[in-house]
Parts: sequence; structure tokens; C-alpha cells
Amino acid sequence: YPTKTFAFIGTTSTNISSNGNLITSGLNNPTLAAASIVYNLSGGGALCNGSSNTVNINLSGSQNGFIYQLKKDGVNYGTALTGSGNSISWTITEAGTYTCSTGITNMNGSVIVNEIASPTGNATQSFCSGATVANLTASGTAIQWYAAASGGSPLPTSSVLQNGNHYYASQTIGGCESRARFEVSVTVFTIPVIVSTTPGYVCGPGLVTLYATASSGVVKWYTVPTGGTNIAAGSSYITGNLTTTTNYYVESNNNGCISEQRTLIVAEVRSIPSVSSTTNGSRCGTGAVILQATASSGTINWFNAANGGTSIGTGSPFATPSISSTTTFYAGALDNGCSSISRLAAIANIYSAAAPTGNTAQSFCNQATVANLVVSGTNIKWYDAAIGGNLLSSNAALTTMQTYYASQTLGTCESQDRLGVNVSINMVAAPTGNPTQTFNNNSSTIADLIVAGTSLKWYDAPLGGNLLASNLMLINGNSYYGSQTIAGCESQNRLKVTVTLNLFKIVNLHLMLQGLFDFNTTAMTEAQDMNWVSGISFAKYGAGIADKIKIDLFEENPPYHPIGVSVSDIDLYTNGLAIVHVPSSLSGNYFIRVSNRNHLATWSAYAVPFNSDTVSFDFTLNQLNAYQAPGGIDPQIQLTNGLFGFYLGDLDQNFGVDFDDYNVFEPYLNEGVYGFTIADINGNGLVDFDDFNLFEPVLYIGPFTQYPGMQKK
Repeated sequence: YPTKTFAFIGTTSTNISSNGNLITSGLNNPTLAAASIVYNLSGGGALCNGSSNTVNINLSGSQNGFIYQLKKDGVNYGTALTGSGNSISWTITEAGTYTCSTGITNMNGSVIVNEIASPTGNATQSFCSGATVANLTASGTAIQWYAAASGGSPLPTSSVLQNGNHYYASQTIGGCESRARFEVSVTVFTIPVIVSTTPGYVCGPGLVTLYATASSGVVKWYTVPTGGTNIAAGSSYITGNLTTTTNYYVESNNNGCISEQRTLIVAEVRSIPSVSSTTNGSRCGTGAVILQATASSGTINWFNAANGGTSIGTGSPFATPSISSTTTFYAGALDNGCSSISRLAAIANIYSAAAPTGNTAQSFCNQATVANLVVSGTNIKWYDAAIGGNLLSSNAALTTMQTYYASQTLGTCESQDRLGVNVSINMVAAPTGNPTQTFNNNSSTIADLIVAGTSLKWYDAPLGGNLLASNLMLINGNSYYGSQTIAGCESQNRLKVTVTLNLFKIVNLHLMLQGLFDFNTTAMTEAQDMNWVSGISFAKYGAGIADKIKIDLFEENPPYHPIGVSVSDIDLYTNGLAIVHVPSSLSGNYFIRVSNRNHLATWSAYAVPFNSDTVSFDFTLNQLNAYQAPGGIDPQIQLTNGLFGFYLGDLDQNFGVDFDDYNVFEPYLNEGVYGFTIADINGNGLVDFDDFNLFEPVLYIGPFTQYPGMQKK
């Protein structure tokens, strides 16, 4: 049974029997109020749009006459209902927590009615024309869009959005669509189009201004048809300096809505035409003159000024206005809107011809033709008479002491008067000399050829050919042809000279002389001489030359006879180099002996090959690069580490350093002789104890010249 509740109002206590009956005692004026039975409250759920726009709350029963009040969130909701003994049902349209009470007794339980929230998002959204409901955005589940805040049917996603309209979004969760909708205000921007473009051009390299107009938005400029970054914005754009025609592209941006494709605008670099040539015209007397011009392209325009002015005619040929005197006109070119930078002059000549002018006495060398006659004038013609006579061809030979007559033609006007020119021909003979010439060196040049003549010139051919430089090396067996020039006339005939060269080989020797060696520079000093009057010393053989040497060549096999090649007076440079010329006919291997005025003669360690045009031998790099006889002493003296030289001291040139040499040396020392002498061992121009100090140690060594086949000393 339902629970019964009783209420008593009084001033004393009450009792209730165990069987539920009321027992009162000591109650003053009691009043009995019957309490309601407690029923169960159930139902509720989610409020959904459409058929589920409401939910029901049910009370499981009611008592007759009792007033049942439904409360939402503790506040009376709707009209109280009177119990009829049956269950009670309420239709709910609002979310909340619901309870029920009779005013005295609360029913059992509470019921929750919830509301599906509307989606969330940006309440103002912008789109480009053509956007549809599918482009609207909101955060939620199973979004649907409507044209009204409530009611109506969902809009198809393909519905095109309209500028200024409001759209409303619901979401559905668990099959329940929210009753509340999220409102979005839509702005639709028109996708702009490029309405017009104005390309531009420049004549030659330069800047070009381009223009573009859009239906709306901001025009942006690009260098590529798609992608890339805009290079400028606005209805005009000035390019950088262009050297070739260049494509640019424009689009319009209307609040993020970009024209569907970019429009090409061409900045054209047009070629500037030029006038490459003009042809003057002429006539005799007043009238029009025909002029011509050639242009690289375009149309020829004619002007009467080099700059400015208005064209007076076009095309080529061009007939000038009638003129009475020679007048200069100017041709320019116009091509595709580009004018030539400069104009080229063309002269319209009005002639009244006088005789040409010039030297009336003219001289020529050897022979000449009419073409060699020189006068000042135009379209010169030559005759053999002052009046009438015969017209002479340009290749007609001139005759000495003959007079020739020249007219000139200006335009079509030939002068009646003629200039007489008396001709003389000066004949110049070839130079004279030996037609065969022989030279004993490899370095003879054209300048070494010897002939008798004036202002000589040499050629490689008897006629014509090439003029040869004076320093050109002569070639053995070649012929050379010499002319002479007298009074400005070069001989037509040339002297032929055939050359024979006694050729030689070059021997590069490296050696050091002990007496002249400078330990500070590891080179030799220059042997000095002295001016007896001033007391000033000077290099005996000039700057860079240490001394002189001599070489002799010997057979490579016993008995090692000399081969008859001996060269003296050879410059030995301070760096040890000596360059020797020997006959080119030498071949095979030969020992080399080197001699010096006060040093020990020294042989090469082996027979040196002479099979090439250049032979090299270095004594300095090794002690044994000089010949050492069996059991002999060191053939050279070590000067420094890795550098060797010839012994000093062989003053009497007897192939050994001994007291005979000292006997030669001592008188010089005693006298303190100045100048270039054999006793001046260190080459400083004075014989003193510095020389003695060099000489003495070598004297006690007693070196001698060692050579192949010698007997042991």
C-alpha cells in the first residue's frame, strides 16, 4: 500500500498505534489534516527538434482532491493539476530538473529534461560568389543548415549562398536534433574579372608602363601565369629596364576573391630602326633631286633638319622639292612607332662645274698610270688634249714629260675647262752588292746583309711579297730581295742575295772560380781593373761578367787527342754560366777542358754528348763532375755545402799549383800592384795579403790538372 501521512495541528503530543490508527491524548482542540500519498515521478529526456520537440513527465498516481504542482529547478512550472486517483502526465518544452509536490508532500524522485546545444562557430562568414551551403562552417555533430531560426527544412548543400542572408545551423546528437540553431551572417563577394588591359612598348631598352582595370578589388601584377609572388599592386605598373619583350600577368583580389585566371599583358621592347646608308643626288641647275636611303626596317622619312621638324616626304627614292642650290636633307626611319635615333644626311647637289684643281707638275717613281694622277674634283676624267682629244682609261701608262688634262663632272655636269698636269717619271735602280753572303753565326739578321744603296728595304720575293723586319733572323739557304728608295721612289727591281750560315751549337757551362767566389752571395764577383789616374776600380768585362775562360775539346777515346775546337775569350757570368758556340758539325762525345788565366785548368768527368743543338754541363754540383785520375786528389775545391769550384793559383798555366806559381805571385805582392793582373786572385783590382791568404792554402794542397790517360803524379 502507498504510504499514508497524517498531519496534526495541536498543543499536545500524539500517539499512533501499532496498527496505524491515531491515538490522541491530552490534545486541546486538535485539527486533523490528511497528508498525500508519495508517488513516483518519471520520464524526461532530451528535447529534440521536430516530432520530439517535447518530452513527458509522469507521476505514477494521484489522490482525489489533492493539488499536484510540477516544479522546474525548484520553481513552479505550469498550472497545478488536481489529482483524480489516476497517474498524471505533463508535456514539457523546456530543459531543467523537474520535481513534484502537493505543497505538503514531495513526490518521489526528480526528472531531468535536457536540451541539445546549438553548434558554435564564426557568426560572420565571407565567401566568394558561387559558394554554397557546403562552404558554411560550424563546430558540431551532423550539422544541418536552415534559412530560418526555427522551422523549415534543411537547405541542400548545393544551395548557392546569397550576400546579406542569414543561415542557421543545428546539430544532431544520438538522433536528436538541436532545437536551437547557430546563426551565421553571410557576406558574398563577387569574383572579380580583369575588364581591360593596356599593353605598352618601349623603343630599345627602357621602362614600360602597363595598365589593367578590374571589375572590383585590387589589381596585382605577376611575372608568371600561375603561382609566384606579386611584384606590384594597382591599376598601373612601371617595369624595370627591359632589353627584351617580356610577359606580365594580372589578376584582381576582391577581399580574398581572386579572378579565375591571370590575364597576359605584354611589355614589348621594339627594335629601333636605323638608316644604314644614303645616296646623294645631283642635277645641273634648279629642280628636284632624287635621293635614296636604306633603312634596317620600317619607312624612310625625309627631313630638312638633322633634328626635330616635320617630315617632308617618305620612301626611297625621294624627289626633293625644287631647289636652286646644293641642299642637305636628312633621312630617318620609322618602324612600329619607333624612330631612328639619328638621321643620316643625303646631299642634293646643284652643279655648275669648274675644272678640277691640283698640282700641275707631278712626279712618279719608275712607272705610273692615269689612275696615279692626283687632282681635287668629282668624277675625274682624263684626256690627252685641253679641248676635245681622247678619253684615257685609268690603266693607261704615263709617259715622262707628257701633259695630261682633267675634267670633273658634278652630277651630270662635266666641266668645259680642264686642268693640265705635266708628268715626269723618276727611274730608280736596284741596290748593288754581293749576291751570295756567308755568316759565321746563328744569330745573323736582315740588318747584317751588306749591299750598297739608299733607304734599303728587304722582301721575301722579287715582286710584291712581305716586307721583312731588320731583326728577322736569316735562314741558311734562303734568298732575300733588297730595294732602295731615292727621293721617295723605291726601285721596282730588287737585288737577290742568297745566304749561307755557318751554323753552330750552343754549349751551356756552369762553373765557379775559387778566387772570385763570394761566400755571402754564393756567386762570383766581377774581376776589377783600376783607373790609375782616379784610383777608382771598375768591372773589367762589364756588369755581371766575372772573368773570361777558354775551352778545348778532346776525343773520348785514347789517346784523347784534341779535335781542333778551341774557343777563347768566353764570358763567364757571376752566376757561373758561360755560353759557348761550337761548330754545328760536331757530333759524338768529347771531353771538355776549361782554362782561366789564374785558375787550374779542369776537365769534364766524362766525354759529353754533342748530338743536340744545345749541350749543357755543370761542374758545380758535384766534386766528381770534374775528371779525377786514378789515385788523384779531389779535382775541385768545395766552396760551400753542395757547391764546388776550380782551384785558384795556376798563374804560370803549367797545369799545377806549385812554388813556380808563387814565384810569379810574390813580386806582385811585394809591389802591391793595382789593376787587372794574374796575381790579383780575388779580383778586387789590388794584389795584397788578402790574395796571399787565399793562395797559400792551395799552394800547400798542390792541386794539378787531371785528365784521362794521365800517369799518376
